[in-house]
Amino acid sequence: MDNDPCTPPHLLVVLGLGGPRSGRIIPSVAGLARVTWLVVGREQLVPEQEWQAMRAHGVTLSSVDDAAGLALATARHRKQPVDGLLAFSENAQRLGAAIAEAVEVPFNPPRTVDLLTHKDLQREALAAAGIPGPAHHAVRHDADLVPAAAHVGFPAVFKPARGAGSILATLVGSVGELHESWLRARSTFAGLRGDRHETVVLSDTTAPYMVLEQLLVGRNWHGDERLGDYASVECAIYRGTVTVLAVSDKLNLSGFRENGQLNPSTLPAERQRELTDMAVAALEALGVREGFAHVECKLTADGPRIIEVNGRPGGGFWDICAHGADYDLVAHAARAALGRGPVPVPRFVRHTGLLTPHLPDRYAGRQIEVTIDDSFVGRPGVHSLSQLRPWSFDPAMGTGKAAYAHVSGPDRESVLAHGAALDAAIRVRVLDRHGPVDQKQLLARIETWAAGRPDVVALVLTGSYARDHAPTDDLSDLDVEVVAEDFDDLLHDESWWRDLGDVWTWQIVPAFAAATTQCYPMLHVAYAGAVKVDFTLVDRVRITGMAADGALDRVYAPGYRVLLDREGLTRGLPAATGRPVAVGPMPADEFAEVVRSFWYEAPLVAKYLLRNEPWEAKLRDWTMKSLLLRMIEWHAWALRGHVADGYHRGRGLPEWADPQTWAEVQEVFGRLDADDSWRALHATMALFGRLGGETARTLRLWYPTRLDHTVRSYVAGLTPTGLSPTGTEPPR
Repeated sequence: MDNDPCTPPHLLVVLGLGGPRSGRIIPSVAGLARVTWLVVGREQLVPEQEWQAMRAHGVTLSSVDDAAGLALATARHRKQPVDGLLAFSENAQRLGAAIAEAVEVPFNPPRTVDLLTHKDLQREALAAAGIPGPAHHAVRHDADLVPAAAHVGFPAVFKPARGAGSILATLVGSVGELHESWLRARSTFAGLRGDRHETVVLSDTTAPYMVLEQLLVGRNWHGDERLGDYASVECAIYRGTVTVLAVSDKLNLSGFRENGQLNPSTLPAERQRELTDMAVAALEALGVREGFAHVECKLTADGPRIIEVNGRPGGGFWDICAHGADYDLVAHAARAALGRGPVPVPRFVRHTGLLTPHLPDRYAGRQIEVTIDDSFVGRPGVHSLSQLRPWSFDPAMGTGKAAYAHVSGPDRESVLAHGAALDAAIRVRVLDRHGPVDQKQLLARIETWAAGRPDVVALVLTGSYARDHAPTDDLSDLDVEVVAEDFDDLLHDESWWRDLGDVWTWQIVPAFAAATTQCYPMLHVAYAGAVKVDFTLVDRVRITGMAADGALDRVYAPGYRVLLDREGLTRGLPAATGRPVAVGPMPADEFAEVVRSFWYEAPLVAKYLLRNEPWEAKLRDWTMKSLLLRMIEWHAWALRGHVADGYHRGRGLPEWADPQTWAEVQEVFGRLDADDSWRALHATMALFGRLGGETARTLRLWYPTRLDHTVRSYVAGLTPTGLSPTGTEPPR
């Protein structure tokens, strides 16, 4: 410090990702010290307006990395000695330690900073001090996965060794899931190579560095389902002495993402004492001597267990203190950094909350806009509110907060009421509905939606996209079976499938309406770009029935792919054959029924044509065409051994029909006018008669030649003069 007592001390403030911004710090240190601002990566961290404010309230320095930052800070110290150092951001701790060591001001040493910022090193230090914690294992290479799984077991949490905001934190339940999470982590680290300011949140280098930890099983100590099974202890440390500032209660998590915290804690005093004793012991074990600590603890049946210790205040804690205790944490931190004594304990005079509700995962990857209804903004006790601009988020990267609100009230219930009001006031608008999507994008959205819906038990892809070698193209549909607790609720709720994309149109097909084998309702949705999804909404019996029978039906037999299975329902299903359900030998009674039905319809078509009712004639004619297709398939099997696709009737007909049949098929479809309709009717009867007779002779079935001749003669007699019937004679 300068010898002149009238000269304010010199405070160096290192700004990084997270922590209070300069706009929050400036009024707290005004008149207290001369400030030098050191920003690592100015362009990414500080907007120009904020940069200008810092210039107006001190000297500004910027650097591209820690080495340059250290050089700038030491040069500044030589010109004007630094009396104290503040670094609230977690990723500024290592630079802060290096600067403090160089200019000889109090700060945590580099070894302690390593323990605070690397989870595997931290776990080892805590275990060495006898502080209980979960089993853990570092993962840096592919070869580490199996030993890590063997040491830790499952279920487990897989997360970066150095990270914040739950980035890449994943719950894994098997070696396979661990491997998938590792591949994603490797890809993410590789993608950050060009962005030092994101990379430093995850690791010292761009090489993947992860930790597998045993999952801590929590218990709700509050007896209130609205509150979570974990808490944090906020601490200030001065010359090695720990002062507990507060115990913070937490709202329930969204995966591993926090939805908010509440102060002061309403846990019983003895429970809070367990937490604070654990936090103080952990800080002593890690050798923390200066600054702040945010100690997260799981509330378990065996007492608190350390989740992690961070060398910074909890997110937004400075504002929580301001709104709940009329207390300026930043000013007290600056005084402590300048050697003016420890940070005092805030005395909360009202209850307060930091609310950070997360969006449902079904919006992940979508371009969205979030707005908050004015009904929340105008509530007494709402101090500040930030909401999202149009953006896209990825839950695995810890993003997805819908809003960031500070609230207060006279008691805990009033703060929880603010939280409920905020949840109700969130409005999400999907911006990327308009415009086409492809099948891959749409399927990814469906999977994300299902993963976020506890009432969806399983999700199974069928159809061509589920078959290994089936041909697919831009015109192919997606066939998805949704196994639900109550599929009727899904059938009558339009919101979930509308949120998946821009809907052109849709169709609901009730159970048994499409076919006698369609026992469940179907929802056909056409999205922008004419990408169609056929959702079949089913219950558990749909899957367990096939598993019990040991046989797949015509939908599953060609191929299926399980996208989600919360209960293991699909484990008992046989493997798919990879082949369609075949049209093979037909029973004699089924053959006879098709023949009788065909010749029943033919005179009706003729009658409607005579009455000048072409529409009715076409409706009856289509029934004849469906029966004709059955006969074409049987004929191909009987004479040529071709097995037709029994699910997609008529698929590939030009390739597998014999040349004569394919040529005659060209004549069976007529226009709507009477003349061409008569011509097509006679061509249809002629083709059916030929195929029926040949099939019957080959398979030694009986074909009703007299019925064929009688009906064709009757229709010929009704045909207007000049329209001579075409085709072969009835079979003899």
